[in-house]
Amino acid sequence: MKKLELPFYVVRKRKNRNIATKKLRAARRRGSKLVITRNSLKASKVECNVKVVAPYNFHLGRKYHIYCVKFINDLHKAVKHAANSNKTVCICFRNTKHISAPAGIYLLSSTEEIVRKYPNVRFQVRIPPAIPDKHTRSKEAVVHAALMRVGYYDLLSIKKSKAKPFPHVNTWHICSATIVKGNLVGQALSKLDNLGIDQKALYRSGIEAMNNAIEHAYSKDVPKLHDFHTKKWWMFTGVLDNKLIFVIADKGHGIPQTLPYTQPEDVISNIRSKMRGAYNKINNTVLNGDAEAIHIATLVKKTRTTLGHRGKGGPDLRKFVESHPDAKLLIYSNFGAYSFELTKKGKKDLPIGYNNKSSIEGTIIGWEVPLPESNLSKA
Repeated sequence: MKKLELPFYVVRKRKNRNIATKKLRAARRRGSKLVITRNSLKASKVECNVKVVAPYNFHLGRKYHIYCVKFINDLHKAVKHAANSNKTVCICFRNTKHISAPAGIYLLSSTEEIVRKYPNVRFQVRIPPAIPDKHTRSKEAVVHAALMRVGYYDLLSIKKSKAKPFPHVNTWHICSATIVKGNLVGQALSKLDNLGIDQKALYRSGIEAMNNAIEHAYSKDVPKLHDFHTKKWWMFTGVLDNKLIFVIADKGHGIPQTLPYTQPEDVISNIRSKMRGAYNKINNTVLNGDAEAIHIATLVKKTRTTLGHRGKGGPDLRKFVESHPDAKLLIYSNFGAYSFELTKKGKKDLPIGYNNKSSIEGTIIGWEVPLPESNLSKA
């Protein structure tokens, strides 16, 4: 009986499959893995020696904070290992379905620090999945679009795949610099016109946070706990999750580390004694560790004035919240997390703080304001 000849394309497919199987077995013997990137429709099996998996929820809140910082620390170790062994690093976002603005700028700034430290390392990326929109139920690649918008793939020299932009992405603005540039804040806020927000108050708060990043974050007068490779600030503004978001970050010493070197001891002691009298019975979450230092920093300007001090007054970061009762101030610095908002009656402040188990090695200062549906339609 004559042997049946297979079509050439079947033979070629089997041959390629056998070759791929042999490569996979060889890779397993070496202890490495094969990774398929989704950045190209013609993606093939590429040997990737170091893989880092991002968390499901990229958020700096108390519940998810430790996973975000662990991912950044793991990424740093992986890139360092790859730099010393000429290997490729694969960053896997396949499980990541949510990302917040503060966590996003933390991811961007931390990764840039790592890339600048090890400029010759090659990267691959497994892009985030599309998830059902809570309103339309249609699947949208929200996290992927966010990473594209903030320039994360460009930072890694990764060729971007297409992603459908989601609502209000045109309001997003991200930039960075090593000096104070008020025009960049103005350009960012110009995209948020017609939203009913006092842009002057937000501008002043943003400039003060930027000044703090430049004057204190990388000061030579403060002992270094970690290395600085960029010495810059990063800024994000836009509408996200029906909120106006304004975030400024740096990778410097952190507020708890710089506070004793930038403010007189009598100012710090005065604020601390007043805090213990005001919050000890109703809210003691801001009375210890880095969270306490952050809260003290938000009260420095007013206290220095009452004590007759002149010169540097410290950033008055709570001003915008006081002019917008629905707004919230969020600060993450080293191990500490702090939020400030007004009570529903708008008469008493409500500071909340806690200390995490791991440090973000820097500072993130942000403001968020809920937006009514009528304003969102104008964005």
